[in-house]
Amino acid sequence: MTSQISIHLAGAAGMVTGSCTLCEAPEGRIAVDLGLIQGTPEQEADNPHLPIDRPDWLDAVVITHAHADHCGRLPMLARTGFDAPILATPATIDLLPHVLHASARLQQRLADEAQRFGMSPRPILFERDDVDRVCELLEPLPFGKTVSVGKGMTVALHPVGHILGAASVLISNGAMRVLCSGDIGHAQGQPLPPPAPPPSADLVVMECTRGDTEDEILLPPEEQLARVLHDATIDEQVVVCPTFALGRSHQLLYRLATLSRQGRLGMPVMLDSMMASIVAPLHRQHADVISGECRTLVADDIDPLHFPELKKLHNRKQASVIKDLRGPALVMAGNGFGEGGPIVEHLIRWLPSRRGRILLAGYCMPGTVTGKLADDPPTIKLKGRRISVEAPIDRLDCFSGHADATQLEKWITGMRGDRPKVVLHHGDPAPRATFASRLADLGYEVCTPDRLEHIS
Repeated sequence: MTSQISIHLAGAAGMVTGSCTLCEAPEGRIAVDLGLIQGTPEQEADNPHLPIDRPDWLDAVVITHAHADHCGRLPMLARTGFDAPILATPATIDLLPHVLHASARLQQRLADEAQRFGMSPRPILFERDDVDRVCELLEPLPFGKTVSVGKGMTVALHPVGHILGAASVLISNGAMRVLCSGDIGHAQGQPLPPPAPPPSADLVVMECTRGDTEDEILLPPEEQLARVLHDATIDEQVVVCPTFALGRSHQLLYRLATLSRQGRLGMPVMLDSMMASIVAPLHRQHADVISGECRTLVADDIDPLHFPELKKLHNRKQASVIKDLRGPALVMAGNGFGEGGPIVEHLIRWLPSRRGRILLAGYCMPGTVTGKLADDPPTIKLKGRRISVEAPIDRLDCFSGHADATQLEKWITGMRGDRPKVVLHHGDPAPRATFASRLADLGYEVCTPDRLEHIS
């Protein structure tokens, strides 16, 4: 006999990272995402503790996409006796080993550095062997196909933009349909298509990362980007752009390739991200999930994410050329919030100089380095020292990987049938409250639960 599906937000309740949603019914127990918490040291202190009790009881884990805040604790399952399937789209399955192995290497390096310099010990959540073991459980689930899980649950994935392979997850037990949105992509998110209208559901667990933000996009993204590069060309500046290895970097590469084909780029582009370089060709291999415009280029044997001015830097030695770079030029490096990775050294080098220019392309999380730079401060603290901010700062919201408030509303109102109950997660308190009010005004029943609060 079927019954309601119970929902618990095991992560990302009132915050943006650490996504994990537990769906339980007599027919089965499914976790959607198992993400890493990325925030303050106090928040990240919870990372060594899995947010799910008895993961060996799970009938499946479904991963919406390969960003660390949605998949970053997945290898921790390898030490729990977990042996159920881990479902994701084929593109996400291609990405996950790269992302998780890179995370394992980073954890080890940071732990070694902490020990060498007498700092507080850094926890190692998992090692590379754990990644290999958990990747053996990955099972591809193409968009639109439905599979059975447990004793009567079904799972299907639907495209949602954001990054290559990203999906929303529809779970049903015959009596109730629950849709977990994952991260909803931006309408201007080339080389991916805009998010598709969601399938009908009785309850939607919906992200609201930018639920209080409205993008004013008066020009196509490549034209906005061209204006920044034009100004940098006139002033002979090095443009430094913090990017994420999955998503934002590829949006930028796509638009830069467009400008290059039009003969309007006119400067070298340094991509200081091995992960972004590795992932870019996968868009051609998964041409069935990229935009129609992008597929046309692939059909004409044009790489939509490559151009003659692009130089991919795969290690620190290759990247050392950037310190002597003269403008005009563009440097793209991770991470996108400026909190670590190669971008920090580039910011230290170019922020104090009018020969530098900072491009903030997309969402800047409040409290992070890019969030602070968005306010154009006189100084900023990087690696323990105070750096003056002399370089001009440009901000382009059109390169966000996340839908703004209007696009979020369009996504949920595009669902056919009766209005579902909406549970908001993956949003800081202010965006969550703002978007909850917006949906309530439209007649939706909206819930903003605390972590592990029971919902059905």
